[in-house]
Amino acid sequence: MGSVGDPKPERILKTDLHQYGTRRDTTGPYADNLDLDVLIIGAGFGGAYSLHECRKQGFKTILYDAGQGFGGTWRWNVYPGARVDSPVPIYELAIPEVYKDFYWTTNYPGWDELQRYFDHADKVLGLSKDCAFETVVIGAEFDKVEGKWTVETQDGRTAKARFLIVAAGFAAKRYIPDVPGLDSFKGTIHHTSFWPAEGVDYKGKKVAVIGTGASGVQCIQEMGPEVSSLTVYQRTPNLALPMGKRPLSREEQDAMKPLYSTIHEMRERCFAGFHYDLCERNTFDDNEEEREAHFNKLWEQAGFALWLGGYKDYLFDQKSNRESYNYWRKQQSKRVKNEEKKKVLFPEEPPHPFGVKRPCLEQNYYEVLDQDNVTIVNINEENGTPIERFTERGIVANGEEREFDIIALATGFDVVTGGMTNMGLKSIHGTYLKDEWKAAANTFLGTTISGYPNLFHIYGSHGPTLLSNGPSAVEIQVRWIRDAIKQIERQGLKYVNPTKEASDEWKKRINDLAAPSLFPTTRSTYMGGSVPGKAFEMTCYSGGVNAYGPEIRGYLSGWKGFETVKLAKDIVLGEHDGELVMIREIALQEPPKKELVKFLDLEHSGSLTDASPRPSRLAAVSYDVIGSDKIPYFHESVVDVEKKFRVKHEVIGKEHHAPLKLAEFDVLVETVKASPEFAEAMKEFDIPSNFEIVVEPWPYGGPEVDDKDNVRTFQGLIFAQDLSNKNPDSNFYAYPLPLIPVMDINTRKIIRIDRLATGGKGDSMSGKTHSKRILDHCTAAEYVPELLPNGVRTDLKTLNVVQPDGASFTVTDDSLVEWQKWRFRVSFNPREGAVIHDVWYDGRSILHRLAISEMSVPYADARAPFHRKQAFDFGDGGAGNCANNLSLGCDCLGTIHYFDGVGITGDSQVWPQKNVICLHEQDNGIGWKHTNWRTGRAVVTRNRELVVQFIITLANYEYIFAYKFNQSAGIDIETRATGIVSCVNIDAGKVSDYGNVVSPGVLAQNHQHIFAVRMNPAIDGHANTVIQEESLPVPMNPETNPRGNYYEVKRTPFTKASWADAQPMNNRVFKIVNEAKLNPISGKPVGFKFVPPATQLLLADPESVQAQRALFAKHHVWVTKHVDDELFAGGRYTLQSKREVGGVADAVERGDNVQNEDIVVWSVFGLTHNPRVEDWPVMPVEIHQIQLRPADFFTANPSNDVPSNRNLESRLVVNGNGVNGHETNGFNGDACCN
Repeated sequence: MGSVGDPKPERILKTDLHQYGTRRDTTGPYADNLDLDVLIIGAGFGGAYSLHECRKQGFKTILYDAGQGFGGTWRWNVYPGARVDSPVPIYELAIPEVYKDFYWTTNYPGWDELQRYFDHADKVLGLSKDCAFETVVIGAEFDKVEGKWTVETQDGRTAKARFLIVAAGFAAKRYIPDVPGLDSFKGTIHHTSFWPAEGVDYKGKKVAVIGTGASGVQCIQEMGPEVSSLTVYQRTPNLALPMGKRPLSREEQDAMKPLYSTIHEMRERCFAGFHYDLCERNTFDDNEEEREAHFNKLWEQAGFALWLGGYKDYLFDQKSNRESYNYWRKQQSKRVKNEEKKKVLFPEEPPHPFGVKRPCLEQNYYEVLDQDNVTIVNINEENGTPIERFTERGIVANGEEREFDIIALATGFDVVTGGMTNMGLKSIHGTYLKDEWKAAANTFLGTTISGYPNLFHIYGSHGPTLLSNGPSAVEIQVRWIRDAIKQIERQGLKYVNPTKEASDEWKKRINDLAAPSLFPTTRSTYMGGSVPGKAFEMTCYSGGVNAYGPEIRGYLSGWKGFETVKLAKDIVLGEHDGELVMIREIALQEPPKKELVKFLDLEHSGSLTDASPRPSRLAAVSYDVIGSDKIPYFHESVVDVEKKFRVKHEVIGKEHHAPLKLAEFDVLVETVKASPEFAEAMKEFDIPSNFEIVVEPWPYGGPEVDDKDNVRTFQGLIFAQDLSNKNPDSNFYAYPLPLIPVMDINTRKIIRIDRLATGGKGDSMSGKTHSKRILDHCTAAEYVPELLPNGVRTDLKTLNVVQPDGASFTVTDDSLVEWQKWRFRVSFNPREGAVIHDVWYDGRSILHRLAISEMSVPYADARAPFHRKQAFDFGDGGAGNCANNLSLGCDCLGTIHYFDGVGITGDSQVWPQKNVICLHEQDNGIGWKHTNWRTGRAVVTRNRELVVQFIITLANYEYIFAYKFNQSAGIDIETRATGIVSCVNIDAGKVSDYGNVVSPGVLAQNHQHIFAVRMNPAIDGHANTVIQEESLPVPMNPETNPRGNYYEVKRTPFTKASWADAQPMNNRVFKIVNEAKLNPISGKPVGFKFVPPATQLLLADPESVQAQRALFAKHHVWVTKHVDDELFAGGRYTLQSKREVGGVADAVERGDNVQNEDIVVWSVFGLTHNPRVEDWPVMPVEIHQIQLRPADFFTANPSNDVPSNRNLESRLVVNGNGVNGHETNGFNGDACCN
């Protein structure tokens, strides 16, 4: 980085970088035509952390940097006294493998020690093998078709990458003032950031330092004592603070290192990412004596304590700010004896509000300035004269020429637009960033830029940046970028591009945050004042590091503010060039199980490396191709989003229909309400004026057997809503109307309107029996609290679920859950909702995949058209598409982690599904207990469960699904049915065999809910067997049962794919075992067991359409051999199906071997719901469970080590009031947890 031969500003940069643009190598990261996942530019904290995180995710990543190694600004800034102004360990990366063996010598390290730190990090993490140093980027352009960036380097190389991360930081573009004669100076001149690494001999020389920012302050205090004369050109006095530098011993650091993880976590909770936070009081809440004490305390802390730990109003109120300035002036002015210099350095009127310019940290700055050989020249335009020109011998300012041997340009950086404008970034609109940002930056979230898809930047404009500790802000942004890239990959997106509107709104957000403060009163670096010609506006997020991270994370849900382009969509459209294609759904397709198992085996063995093969990244796309007859033809494709080609394609036959899209619900409602036929039908009724018609979309159900055309149809149940209470949540189900309009979805026309019978027992199955005033006998039935006639009960006291120490589980990679001995992954898809993958307990595998596969809801009203009223709630429209956005403190209690989902809108844009899964712990009573009656000691543990829960709303009904993991290695799969029963109108005073009258005029029809759970076991491996075990009586006989008390346990393995039913009278249990692995104690195969719930199966006649459509509902247990993508018990296509096709019954028909094979176990159970009056207006939950329990899998109770701690928050009730203390009731109660 040697001296500048030609000191023109534009040539200083070019000349110094040119020597680093020489190609080191032709292989590895230095090769030409690289094809990457991620390319990173910059090797400071941001670049190093980005490389580390991207490699951990398995992304093929390379880093470019113009320097000779890691360090970023600390490779370039080697000027005298260069030192960081943030203390360690705050100023280092939160990577334990790096910090555990590294030792600093001081709390504020210099550039040489920081280089040593980066070299150590590089060595420990092995970063350099993926880096090309001395590489200067001169151009980058994004190809929308290919979805990649093409990056050019100064030495002629190119590289392509899906994602570009610019980690150049704010100090990459030096600012050199445009002053005449700069090139005429014959002495030595350097910008501080281009100071020669070998140093400059300034002892006994005449030296000038231009600028009193951070680098200027450090140069001055380092050089001042050794030069013959030092002239400081000062525009604004620096309100510098004492650094508080001190040595750090190894012993002190060893004692602190166990706390580093907490320290690094806590820094992100503080305003600026340090360990300071503003005082909770306002300045004048304290009296003068109290203020002085507070200021003294901060002063003793040194560092940024006075700046970042001051009163909370001092950056917002001029009078309060003046108190802080006056204290600073009083303390620092004691150190300068020269009265004239005091006036310049500590003016009575503040040069600007204290803290609106970042104060520098100094050690002996003011003592040096007070030296006789130091001259301060005021070059402020208001009360001085700027530098007029450079000469061969020195500088002319204020009409006086001063001669120098050495000039240090401590003039800082273009921190507004930074190095982003220095590398030829070209937008998709053909413009260049250097031109777009000539006056001001425009970003979205401080991490992305509109017009630059899949480009991310770190520690630049509109992030916390200069208002934060560097590593704190860097880690927040890098984690966000990492998760954004993972989400793009997971969702099969080609690219994301922030919209201009969102970017403009973010800029407004940045300025609005600063507007109430004192920042806009001063043209500081924060307000665009680092270089001339920049807009006067806020450049940093001033809401605080602690607020910034959560705020930007919210934008990842549904890509708020981004345009998203589906890679899978582009591949499919390319296969149908020239045809009209309407995308229905795009979802991730699970890779072939063989590929996935190989990958998971590497992961679990700890052998997974960056080079390990990854499973194929596939996306399933369902879509319509519009034919010349204007009829949509349903297609399905699977595409490889990495290799960018279609791996599977199928045109689905006319006998099948695509699942319903939510957009079709709106079409039905709009079509019905606009239909003249419907309007004419409504004339049959006299509806009061205060009622409004409600159309409830419902699947058409099974078509008639002789319906050969099987036109895609949709129907609506009709209700009336009372508007007189002016509440949109008023219960319209209390007012059913006997009409069902039926729509042809393709033509969007009403093809008929079915009239419904309203008679009762003894009436005909068709025909009109109702009066014109159809609603007169119906009454309101409200459930929302504000409409309840008597309000809600008032005698409940608060019951809180509180975890003061936080959750016991962790979630990483957006999917991996670890809780005590459990380890599994969670995913979410449009059809099944939450899916559990790769379940392990204490290092042993149990399940490969677990999901709710299907649910059929057939109705038992024999009157037309109800014989076809049968919903397949997973297959007809997708449970995941109907998932609730769960609310904290309502749907799940305690300390919650939420998982988000994503859907696709009608125009193929990402549709956010926020908080669709909740993860939390709950107490489920006693886990186990035993009392030793001899000693009186009882040991009791609680049964804590980890719950993965999602809830779906399907028109009138809600279903709550939960996977519950307990401490004794059990898994419960739970369903809860609630919501409002489906109902029809019935004449006044009548009853019916087809249901129960739950409210006047409201008949709740009898029906069933039949669920199917799919389990793909992996009991200590993937070769498993199902054994049916029964406990059977044995007749008394002399050989085996002489006294008649013996019963036989009969075990029958499934050898071929088959089915079985529950038989509680035989205690029929199904065990999933690994016959190749025997329990060392029992000698039996290790396994898990479940007892199928002995619930009623499908009641419809076997020849009925209802029964033919739901063959899976004929038996409780099915065992089949695993086949990729065979996931749905009722078949892939259930909408308007006539028969179950491709479901579990067809899988059994293959007759596959299922002994010691990769098997699938399907458990079917249900609820026969003959409604009660108590189910109205909203039914209490009906609960069913499958309990999966270890059976000879372990060598003892796996929960034997659960602590038996007493709950100290429990209280005794005395006279109806809870009191403190731990009084006991009952025998030996005082010993329960000892």
